[in-house]
Amino acid sequence: MKAKTRFLYSALLGCSLLASACTHTLVEKPGSREFVEGERLRAAGDVPGAIEKYQEASEKAVTTDVKAQALVRLADLSKGAMTPHSREALLQQAADLGEPGAVYALAEARLNGEGVAKDPQLAGKLLAGIAGEYPQAGMKLAQLLRDGTVSPEGLPAADALESQALFTLREKAARGDTGAMLGLARGYREQERFADAEQWYRGAIARGNIAATRELGDMWVETGTRNNPKGDAEQLWKQAARWGDAGAMRSIGGMHEKNNQMSEAQRWYERAAKQGDASATLALGRLLIDSGHEAEGVSWLREAADKGSVSAKVELGRAYRDGVGLPVNRQRAIALFTEAMKAGSDAAALEIADAYAQGVGVPRNPGKAVEIYRIASARGSATATKRLARMYIQQSSGTLPEEARRLIGDAAAHGDTKAMLFLADAERSGRFGQRNPKAAFEWYQKAARLGSGKAMVELATAYGNGEGVTRDPKQADYWMRQAVAADPEQAMKLARAYEKGKGVPRDPARAAQLYEQAAKSGDPKAELALAKMYEVTGRADQAMAWYRKAAARGNPEAMYLLATGGGKDAAAWMEKAAKAGHPQAMSAYGKAFMLGDGVKKDPAQAVAWYRKAAEAGDVEGQYQLGVSYARGIGVARNIPEARVWLAKAQQNGYSGAGAVMDTLVDLANEEKKQQ
Repeated sequence: MKAKTRFLYSALLGCSLLASACTHTLVEKPGSREFVEGERLRAAGDVPGAIEKYQEASEKAVTTDVKAQALVRLADLSKGAMTPHSREALLQQAADLGEPGAVYALAEARLNGEGVAKDPQLAGKLLAGIAGEYPQAGMKLAQLLRDGTVSPEGLPAADALESQALFTLREKAARGDTGAMLGLARGYREQERFADAEQWYRGAIARGNIAATRELGDMWVETGTRNNPKGDAEQLWKQAARWGDAGAMRSIGGMHEKNNQMSEAQRWYERAAKQGDASATLALGRLLIDSGHEAEGVSWLREAADKGSVSAKVELGRAYRDGVGLPVNRQRAIALFTEAMKAGSDAAALEIADAYAQGVGVPRNPGKAVEIYRIASARGSATATKRLARMYIQQSSGTLPEEARRLIGDAAAHGDTKAMLFLADAERSGRFGQRNPKAAFEWYQKAARLGSGKAMVELATAYGNGEGVTRDPKQADYWMRQAVAADPEQAMKLARAYEKGKGVPRDPARAAQLYEQAAKSGDPKAELALAKMYEVTGRADQAMAWYRKAAARGNPEAMYLLATGGGKDAAAWMEKAAKAGHPQAMSAYGKAFMLGDGVKKDPAQAVAWYRKAAEAGDVEGQYQLGVSYARGIGVARNIPEARVWLAKAQQNGYSGAGAVMDTLVDLANEEKKQQ
């Protein structure tokens, strides 16, 4: 949206229903006295009393303006105690009486799907009907026409609507209309002309406009345009709160929550919630759940949902799905998500799509998931675009449909590193028709700058090989070090690939370099891999040094390899490896106890270690445990148990196990003959 358009739109939003109602002069006729009393009670925070008086005013009023204003007030204040359809009925009555603010509210309901079917085109027609007398309607319609939400067929041009709205707005402000003043303040605020915005806010405040009082405080906090914006803002908010403004109460609650003053935040949120503020009710529910009061928090979420908060329905659905404050009920969760999705919630659409993608609460249906992701993506949800792109990436093979390529590109543009990596790999391999190393390098670079370890490794490789970019060993080294710091496992994966020639040309030197990069970051797996490479290439001293580093960091395999290296501390390393859970070390440690090799002979202890090794899958341990049972050494003789473990050893390839099994059969037959 252009700066001028943003200004005009923000300005025209200032002409609220409240301002519209307050600009009428009430005379002493039936209904007007009741309306004034309703205004007083509303300002005092007595919502039930105000509702009663507005109801009386709507029934007794002999003038259409008082009746219409009373109906609008009822629709505004009673929405927490009735269905959105009832609210629409009240607004429709006011609209039929010629109240433009009511028509505007009906249009917004159609735009957002609040309690009614979403119908932007109908909303556009409603706005067009009141554009001449209600400037914010013209500005809103101009915006909808420009962003394509509404078709221009049969509607005035956006520029003409804007010009007419701006003229009307300035004219009203010059006559002292507080709604127009508030609108201009909002417009200047959007333009970051804060001094001008404050001037118009103060003009509206001087005429008793509550919204201006709250919003000036909001502006000070958001922009820091005062020496002590928080203190000054709180004073304004408290003033608006004394006049019964729920939004100000909510702002005070939010300030206390940010300062971690949860009891005060809860108190102010409760005050706003009791005024019927759905956003405060939702915030209160979230605060209570986060502080461990889940059941109480859920009850407030339910109340916010009943007040028409679509976000509260989503939160309540998640509570049912995850069992937060109430029993798990995935069907109820899906129902709430569905209601919220129909009201236009992208968050709810994502929840439904995720459920279909994973088969949680509904039968698994990837096609349905794609359909919903596609709808949310078309509405501008970056998250939906990313998830849809990822589904295409997971399912992709061979030629990629044009739509899939477009969505993956959109996801990458929204910062999804998986999409970026997919595009980079595709450009590098020529999947899109022709290899494009330069394009691949650019995608790797973007993903690397967003913290992707894999992209950093690929970027280092590209710099090292001069692929898609001028060869630069320093940059290659820099990005490899960044990759190791961000995700050592990525360096390990690439090192293993170079070591074995899997997916890349076999390059032991490159593998060793990568292992060393990861090893220097303190990764024991990398230290072990590097030690093995040095051992294979005959660099025994360096191999032992890295084995010791890996073992010192608790790597059981490094401990075992040191134990089998024959050094003076071999026995100590074997004990450490066994106690660290290395299966072969446990077998060897058991054999040491069986033979009394370096430790006091203890057959029972030997059998205990054989058992641990056998249960961990070590074939030697299985064999030795079977033999121990067969001979009754270190454990009571038990031929059936011996057969079990010897059979496992034989199945796992221990050649001598079969001979022992045959001996046991012969022994059993001999024992039968003797009986």
